[in-house]
Order: sequence, then structure tokens, then C-alpha cells
Amino acid sequence: MAVKKVFKVKKRPLNNPIITHVGKSSWVSGMTEPEPRAKLLIKEFWPGPLTLILRKRSDCPISDYATAKLETIAVRQPKNEIALRLLLELRKPIAAPSANISGKVSSTNAGHVQNDFGDEIDFILNAGECETGIESTVIDLTDDEPTILRPGAISIEKISHIIGKTKYLFSQETNPRSPGLLPKHYSPDLPLRINATKKEQENEVIIGFGQNAKTNFNLSPRGDLSEAAKNLYSTLRHVDDNKRFTCIAISPIPNHGIGVAINDRLRRASEGQKRD
Repeated sequence: MAVKKVFKVKKRPLNNPIITHVGKSSWVSGMTEPEPRAKLLIKEFWPGPLTLILRKRSDCPISDYATAKLETIAVRQPKNEIALRLLLELRKPIAAPSANISGKVSSTNAGHVQNDFGDEIDFILNAGECETGIESTVIDLTDDEPTILRPGAISIEKISHIIGKTKYLFSQETNPRSPGLLPKHYSPDLPLRINATKKEQENEVIIGFGQNAKTNFNLSPRGDLSEAAKNLYSTLRHVDDNKRFTCIAISPIPNHGIGVAINDRLRRASEGQKRD
């Protein structure tokens, strides 16, 4: 089965659901129970980096492996032109996770995918650099109060403006309701220390943020959080080299806007490691 092979190649736990991508928003009604708030968010943010957790229809055609046998399903319409063309040409949804080894730093270009998988995959559809750099915002709409399970480029403020009061749930789940909730995730091979204000080891590399950061690696010298998000994974991959460094430290990132999402990824990436 194709979906099961995805889990095998990625070394992804079978209890970690995969997002189902659609070419048209109208496809969602064939998979999920009606949800008025979903329609409002789809109208405002799709195609784009927003994933909706909705209740599955009893006759949902998506593989149970993709949904980890849950009663819910994660759905999204990607903004990337090539991804949309592929979906529309196929005329069917595609269950597709991020193209990286499970738990490791996400890929943001075709080179990262090749480095992770090599000959284990048949081909790479190269659509260029990821525009946003980090994964989509995930919002659970199965309860009375909408809950953001994974922060992303679309902020809670923007979502609340459309559907009303919304909350965050910064959970670390061993049996997650959506992708990106495992306690340890997005992790480089080298130890990662977050909120670092100074160098602690001779061979430690510091990733900075903002104009005052005195380091060769800076997510955004001008202090732009969107630029930092776009550069996060590529920078982590670049310095994750045990021939040059023994560990990675990263400067504090402002915790507002997309900075909330950056800090979520860094917390998971450093889970169980020493923090400043």
C-alpha cells in the first residue's frame, strides 16, 4: 500500500497521522462532516499554510493509515503552483507528509530531500525553495472552541478575527491528533540549546537573530521573523556537522507572530537537551 510505504521510508510512527492535500476546497466535503467554521477559514486562507482537523465522514475514502485510524482527518490545500497542478491532474487527494526522516529537521528544498532519502525514492518533483519555511498552522475544529495544535505562519490573531475565540494547545503527544505534536521533533543530530545568550563550548556554533548577533550564522540580520522562519531549517541543516561543531546554540527568538511557531519547533527540536 502506497501510504504505508510513506511511513516506512520516512521511519514515521504509524500513530502519527499525515495531512491529506486537496486540489480544490470542494473536495473536503467528500471526506469530512460539515463544519461552518471550516468554510470561513477555507475562504480566507486557502490555498495556503493552514491545516484543518475535521471529523471524518463514515464513508471517507482516505486510507486509515493516513489518519492513524482516528475519527478525524487533517486536510489542507497547498499554495505551491506545482503541487496544485499535480493534485488537479490526478483529480484525487494526496496524503503527503514533509519530505524528511521522521523526527529530524524538515526539508525546504530538493537537495535536502535527496540527502535524506537518496535511492529510497524514485524521483523528486522540484518546486523550488519553500516559501514559508516552516510547516502549516494546524487548527482542530472538532470541539466547541477551536484549538491551534501546531502554530505556523497564520497566527492565532488572524484566525480569531475570522471565527472568534481560539486557543493554543502546546501539547506533546505520544498518540498525536495531528502531525508535528510528538515531544521530540524537527531535531538535528547535534545537541541543540535554545535561548542562548553566549557561547558555552569552544566548538559550539551559535545561530543568531537580529542586528546585534555576533555570529557567522544569522536567521535574519534585520530581525525579520518571516525571514527567520524561512531560513530556520536550512540553517540548522547547514550547521549540523559533527566535523566542525559539537553542538548548536540558538539565540532567543521573539515569541509573537510567526515567532511563536519558530519557538515551538525549537522547543521540540531541543527536547531532553540542556537549555540556557
